[in-house]
Amino acid sequence: MKTILFTFILVCLGISFSSYAGGAKNKTPQDTSAQEKNYAEGEVLVKFKPKTAKRYILALKQELKIKEETYTESIELYHWKGDFDTDSAIKKLKKSPHVLYAEPNFKVKIQQDN
Repeated sequence: MKTILFTFILVCLGISFSSYAGGAKNKTPQDTSAQEKNYAEGEVLVKFKPKTAKRYILALKQELKIKEETYTESIELYHWKGDFDTDSAIKKLKKSPHVLYAEPNFKVKIQQDN
């Protein structure tokens, strides 16, 4: 019974979050073209599979022509910047068998109470 309840709660949270995150889907194409992207263009966050050889990471860096790199060792996450199209770079990175995940560097806004 606890497992069913827990699963139900997770499903409800998932639905709530997807509704919240996807709230802008009902906008017209004109609205979305005028709106700025919700991520930093020319930036990606990349996590490689455990024990990925450095040569594979370097090859991807060269292919994307990375100009700046930040590495967070505690979570083994690369933050790459360059003159690339973020969407194209993510598609390319996700095709690599060495990449665990690749995501844009999303912009976050903190809501302040008045």
